[in-house]
Amino acid sequence: MNRILCIPICLVLLLVSGCSIVKVVDSWRADNAPTLKEKNTLVIARTTNKKARMAFEEAMAAELRKKGIQATESYKHIPELQPNKKLSEAELEAAKEKLREASFNGVVITVLKDRKSVLYGGLKEGHSVGTIYRNNYPGYYYDFYGYYNHPSSYLVSTGVEVEDSFDIKEAVTYVLETLAFNLDEPIEKQLVARAVATIDEPGSITVMAKPYASKIVSSIKQN
Repeated sequence: MNRILCIPICLVLLLVSGCSIVKVVDSWRADNAPTLKEKNTLVIARTTNKKARMAFEEAMAAELRKKGIQATESYKHIPELQPNKKLSEAELEAAKEKLREASFNGVVITVLKDRKSVLYGGLKEGHSVGTIYRNNYPGYYYDFYGYYNHPSSYLVSTGVEVEDSFDIKEAVTYVLETLAFNLDEPIEKQLVARAVATIDEPGSITVMAKPYASKIVSSIKQN
């Protein structure tokens, strides 16, 4: 290739691949976090975007399996999952029974906590939801079913429903939260790990699944 042509082409590739940055901003693990390694774990990406759900669940499950954790993507086991629906008491009990019947006693779930859009010429109207907690978690965080059925979990999930494209005039930052639960523990001890990360300017939200999963699992393991 002509060296003169190579420079701008390489520069474009660098800009495309280098703009998207995953940064872990908070992580925590409980003393009983290693017990997750003994569990049959269901991996959930709570989003109505099917492509994003598959990408994030596959990436997270693959990273967990690398660490010796038995992990299954929820889209393979619960394809009809409705992430933005509040479950009734009967539906919640049915969900618990379904997980028990399938012998799932661990869960790793990822939800969107925040999304901010900024135009290079000024602030664009977007939405900001949820709260980024730093180790002082509300009570519902410690119980998987309590967390799953709380509005701060199921309402924000609709925000992940984005097109698999990117407006170059717009800067977007996503804040995602991943929690790990050991369902065999008492309610107040089910939460065994949590991490929050930002994704800046994702050219494709699905492409960011692998680096997100890698950094989240590494940060929890090292914490």
